[in-house]
Amino acid sequence: MHFLAKSIFQKNILDNKQPGYNALGAFFGVSILELPRESLSRYILIIYIWFCLIIRTCWQSMMFEFMTSDMRKPLPETLDDLRELNYTIVIQDSFLFIYTSILEELLNGRESPKLITFVQDDKGNYIKDFFILYDQSLKDETKTKYAFLIEAEIYDVLNIIYNQSLPIMQNEKISKSSGYFMPKNHMLLLHMKKLFDDLLPTGIFEHLKQHGVWFFNRPTYKNPDDPRRILSMYDLEFGFMIISVALFVSIIVFICELHALYFKRQLKKCLGLYEFIRVLRERLKDYHDKW
Repeated sequence: MHFLAKSIFQKNILDNKQPGYNALGAFFGVSILELPRESLSRYILIIYIWFCLIIRTCWQSMMFEFMTSDMRKPLPETLDDLRELNYTIVIQDSFLFIYTSILEELLNGRESPKLITFVQDDKGNYIKDFFILYDQSLKDETKTKYAFLIEAEIYDVLNIIYNQSLPIMQNEKISKSSGYFMPKNHMLLLHMKKLFDDLLPTGIFEHLKQHGVWFFNRPTYKNPDDPRRILSMYDLEFGFMIISVALFVSIIVFICELHALYFKRQLKKCLGLYEFIRVLRERLKDYHDKW
């Protein structure tokens, strides 16, 4: 589970089409060079690209500010903290495939020693409806099992709700490509309050404080396709670089275009003055020859 401050940018961050917009802007930027000079379409295109670059830059700066401000928020310890601090829960799609493959075993109550083990209390009794998922790609199973504990439970409940189309989801929007977004007054959060309270004595939140990671941190994994990789402000660097280069090129092209127009106009004026002087000299010469 990741705790994310509720914001209008949360959908844009996870479901953002920034590379496509940047590629489109670069395409239009190159097409400027192919348009005829002194054409209205050329200037309209330049103005359009400038407008897009300004809008994209402002949007990215606001998103950057939101991401950095969210990193300073304290980690919530209970479900009440999530609601009072206006937090929402986001489950990344990169984790969902893990639970899909073992969901049938989980719902049937079977236990797989390699993947699933149910949570036990201090007396050795199993805690109902909770299990621990082990990630075989990580060496530290102790750290991994606590990180996946609550997220697996939420996905289990959501998967049942989503497949059975219960009334609980009638007014909610679900995007399986980016994750599940739940408002702070969602019925699922109310249903899970008791489950959260049951987990407090196990020390899971203390463990998350010490070993957990924030949702917006710089990725430390070398493989960018690693499902454990998390979104970070550094993911915006490439977009900022493209925008900066495109903005610089568009400014240079625009200045050169204006300079070329100015030079042509001045040249025409000079040629016109030269032609006037030449004609005047010829007429004066003819007048002089007659006399």
